[in-house]
Amino acid sequence: MKELRAIIITMLILTGVMWWYLISDYEEIDNYNQTTNNYRWISDLGNGVEYVSFMGNDEQCYIKVDRSKGTGIIDKNGITILPNQFEDVEYKGGEYMAAATNEHWILKDLDGEDVGFLNRISYLYSYAGDKYFIQYGDDAFKDPSDGFVIIDAVSGKTVKEYNDYYNAMRLDDGNWYISKTLDTEGILTRMILMQNDVYSGEYPEEESEPYGFFTDENFEPLYEGKEYQLICQGDGLYVAKDTDANGDESYIVLDKDGELFRAEDKNLIDRFEEYEWTGNYINDTLTVFKNEDGNIGFASINNIYDIVYYGKDGNYNGTNELSENSYTIGNKNLIVFTEEEKDEYGTSIKYGIKDKNNNVVLPASYYELIFLPGTDNIMVNSSMGCGIIRLEVN
Repeated sequence: MKELRAIIITMLILTGVMWWYLISDYEEIDNYNQTTNNYRWISDLGNGVEYVSFMGNDEQCYIKVDRSKGTGIIDKNGITILPNQFEDVEYKGGEYMAAATNEHWILKDLDGEDVGFLNRISYLYSYAGDKYFIQYGDDAFKDPSDGFVIIDAVSGKTVKEYNDYYNAMRLDDGNWYISKTLDTEGILTRMILMQNDVYSGEYPEEESEPYGFFTDENFEPLYEGKEYQLICQGDGLYVAKDTDANGDESYIVLDKDGELFRAEDKNLIDRFEEYEWTGNYINDTLTVFKNEDGNIGFASINNIYDIVYYGKDGNYNGTNELSENSYTIGNKNLIVFTEEEKDEYGTSIKYGIKDKNNNVVLPASYYELIFLPGTDNIMVNSSMGCGIIRLEVN
């Protein structure tokens, strides 16, 4: 009898726990159903989509689609450019994109046609953007001082060789930053797709202060070869750390012609420190940009809708709070809003959209939400679905 009573109590407890989870998930499920019933998912991605990510800029952008069976690319209207059959795909601006198979890196044009091939079994490569790849030596991680070469994948020829330096980054305006020292955590970390389909993170334990220099697209040094640490870049702007002869450090904002201003506001300095501590190849272009008024925006690395603006002279020009972050699609004025969600791992931000009358257009069910330029479409990621939504009521 005692055993039966214990079994009944256990079943009641388990039933209560299950009901609690169902009730907790109901609101999210209801929000998801509201979205799918009222708006059209224009990207026919099917089941198994794990994540979609924005690649490029307002002038030219694509969506990377990660699925359990492979990775591909769609355009901002949901049309397939590269099918989901590759180990990885990348677009970093320019007239080309790249896709990796088990044996090759393939350079493709923007229609998805093959342009060039590089054997990734024989050599270690990372895609730099446009038609360029970086090829490392045999001991890319064990011996980070073995240098690298920059390859034009259309011709297959080496365009520049740096035997004594660590890495390079092609900037979105076509210029380059050449890293002279080991960088294990910043945006100049060597990101090499290995044969087990993961990007290697095996680095020596040695530590060094990262620094390097900028060049133009022909690899001629800019700023008379002065050395900086690159923190982030975007829209032809570079945020860098400068160390003077006395060892004093400051953050500066540059363009291709030289220094624009040095950061003096604590709020901006704190944001640059956040970039420096958490920056990487994925989010380095989501931080600094120009708006239509010519002001420079610096977004939070954790929340791209939290933006502070400065003029080219370094004067503070205001903050774009989420409640003021409005977009116009057709004749509809839309506003991004957020809600916090707490779980056992901490607090996360979820995004939604309201109209000008404060009516919910999309519920705050998405941990990523990006308006796709030049369209009525919005790229979203959520636990209930990933893809592109078109804001048209059925």
